[in-house]
Amino acid sequence: MKKVILLPLIAIFIFACSSEDLTDTSTTVLPESTPDLMQLLNEKYDGEILNFEDNKDFIVFYDLLSNASAEEFAIFLNVKGENNSSFYNVESGNEEEVNTNDEDGFKIFDGDFMISQFLSTIFNNQDQIIIAGQNILLDELGNLLDLKSNEIIGSVIKRSSNNNENDDLSLNRYNVNYSKHWSNSYNGRKISLSIWNETIYLNNVPTISKVFYRLFQQRESCSFWRCKWVDGARDATFSYNFNMTGFGHSPITAIVSNQNIWNQVSVEAQLASWTSNVGPGPIIAPPLSEFKLTGLLIYRSPGIDSDFYNLEYSFDPR
Repeated sequence: MKKVILLPLIAIFIFACSSEDLTDTSTTVLPESTPDLMQLLNEKYDGEILNFEDNKDFIVFYDLLSNASAEEFAIFLNVKGENNSSFYNVESGNEEEVNTNDEDGFKIFDGDFMISQFLSTIFNNQDQIIIAGQNILLDELGNLLDLKSNEIIGSVIKRSSNNNENDDLSLNRYNVNYSKHWSNSYNGRKISLSIWNETIYLNNVPTISKVFYRLFQQRESCSFWRCKWVDGARDATFSYNFNMTGFGHSPITAIVSNQNIWNQVSVEAQLASWTSNVGPGPIIAPPLSEFKLTGLLIYRSPGIDSDFYNLEYSFDPR
């Protein structure tokens, strides 16, 4: 089963590169004025599928959606209803058993391929959108597949350095967009933090790259036979302070915010965004490169204080 856990937002930096259609590799330039999300949704969504004029149109919409306010995103979801990608899941679906021999405390582990709520809700419940008149499928490997030509026109993963055209794509290994997870548990509560990179490639060119985080709340639920972690919505506040190096930012970028959680299971937001060009004209952003994010996140809820110190996440999305 495909599981990606997702949810509101902040945005900090913007730059952009893509193609004008499915074969053109010219540079995408984001518009000077910010279009209205709801207006674009009304123009592009027919109740069944989102229809984009070209690659640039798709990237601009994705960038706008990932920068929307919590209220705007809620309206977007209300319009889409349940017509979202199978990658979209606002609950954990993770009812792991509580290991009685496992001590409470802080844990770190590497994760798998993740897709943000913003990208996954652009696709419909058949994992499709339309770009330049062609139905495009987001498959389980993260490829963007033109269903008419059966050609891969892009991906939301980083392909391996082995680009042999004779390779069976199902066997070709990928360096998936890397995610890292931290969790802190005690007194029957578990707080988890995930950070990951999401880079969209079109025509083998990295077009837009973003860094997201997700904060997830669970509680311990016990029956006669066992105890397990289940989704646990509650009110809370959290704040974070990150420094980012690389990723086109020079030399060090500070990312600071204070947020509230209003009876939610999880909160998801954008930390940073890169594209290859800013507005019209010849201004070219620094090239996409390996980046490093370091800092801390402080979580507070009645009876629970959870501090995530010395957080470190690095990835090369090129």
